[in-house]
Amino acid sequence: MAVYKRYNGKRIKPSDPNWDSGTWVVEFNLRGHRVKEAIPKAQTKKQAEQVETQIRQAIFDRKYNRASAITRFSEFVDGVFLPWARENKRSWEDDEQRVAKVKEFFGQRAIRDISPMLIEKFKSELRKSDSRYKRTFSPATVNRYLQVLSRVLSMAYENGIVDGNPVSRVKRLREPEPRQRYLNQYAADEEERLMKALVVYGEHVVALAELDLEVGMRLGELLNSRWADVDEVNQLISITQTKNDKPRLVPLTARAMGILKRLRQDAPDEELIFDQQLTGRKRRQLMVCFERAVEAAEIGNFRFHDLRHTFATRLRAANVHEYDIADLLGHSTTPGETRNTKVTRGYAHGVPQRLRDAVNSLEEGKRLISATPTLRQVAKGA
Repeated sequence: MAVYKRYNGKRIKPSDPNWDSGTWVVEFNLRGHRVKEAIPKAQTKKQAEQVETQIRQAIFDRKYNRASAITRFSEFVDGVFLPWARENKRSWEDDEQRVAKVKEFFGQRAIRDISPMLIEKFKSELRKSDSRYKRTFSPATVNRYLQVLSRVLSMAYENGIVDGNPVSRVKRLREPEPRQRYLNQYAADEEERLMKALVVYGEHVVALAELDLEVGMRLGELLNSRWADVDEVNQLISITQTKNDKPRLVPLTARAMGILKRLRQDAPDEELIFDQQLTGRKRRQLMVCFERAVEAAEIGNFRFHDLRHTFATRLRAANVHEYDIADLLGHSTTPGETRNTKVTRGYAHGVPQRLRDAVNSLEEGKRLISATPTLRQVAKGA
């Protein structure tokens, strides 16, 4: 039984300064197959060992083993993959949504019968599919479906059900450069129109969007934040559950503090700031509300994540350094960063006053009405 912690791809010991930020990993060989799983939600070694026991049991009970009856794709997804995702991934709802469509195609097929050619057919079908916006799936969306399919088949391989992952032999679609969209990019009143359109969904939904413009947090980070994470004295919010498992502190503007004070009232420290009972909606439902508000406000091509882009764009317009913007957003690298600049950034890292000065630039009335268009936008006539 091998249970250990890993940080930035390296195995670490309890004496390592990054021990508390590391992720528990279980690794063992069983019936000629190597099993290696990261357990992000495990807080202690005992919890990680319990997950290892569950994985071993799933293999030993023969229910999903190669030696038993043929394992259907949908059977493995429902019985093994989804329970694991719900237990170990913060983004499990995204997996659940995507894997539903994957099951429509592969559902009753035996996992061992899924070939690269069949996956190519699935990829082709996806490209013809209509999204809920009545548009065909983008290359990026198709690749996200292939990604979740690959994770399912990798888990089947790790559990000894198949001899390899056929998705590894399927070429991903080429994705265009990341889109750049922020509020007030094409009209000075986009922010005002959006907030008015969100009012019908309740105070907490409006506050969710308003706060993101002040702190630039990811949606999952906002929804996982508790009142205990807010330091009212020092005007900071502590973000512990992050995409890259690196906690960070973000200074709060006076505007952000006002939003939080308005929401809190007598809420206890352990309560989520955007508790589902207060918003009245789960994560996916919140996004549907936001999408409908965007449509009602007649704002084109705008997603919730673009509020985070808006935060970054406003900082950039206020001449905040890219290193500071990256630190506030929780990015590991900055645009165009090289090995040498990463070293430079390492020396510059960890000066809280720089970050406080950065967000304070948003307090000076610089609410970015319309940024100077980029050469790319000019070329496209944006």
